[in-house]
Amino acid sequence: MASVVQRAKGPAIAGGAALVGLAGGLALKNGKKRSGFGAGSRSKVNLSLPKPKGSTVKILGGAAKEIAKGGYKIGQLTSELQKVRKAVEAQDSGN
Repeated sequence: MASVVQRAKGPAIAGGAALVGLAGGLALKNGKKRSGFGAGSRSKVNLSLPKPKGSTVKILGGAAKEIAKGGYKIGQLTSELQKVRKAVEAQDSGN
């Protein structure tokens, strides 16, 4: 059971990191131009991101909901595995 939970943590963390990266990329892309000391010394990064069909908040909110659904399903799976493990242990101790 612990291995299932450990395996589920990786994709959940990766999904969260992807959302943070996406939000950071959008913030950099939509950020205001800097002026003042050191403004000319930065090289411009050419990022080509797909144009969202809606606000960034709605897109990130939808992605967060999908991640939450996945987490809920993992919780249900873990609960079912615990029930099976307890049933197997009870059967083994009865023999």
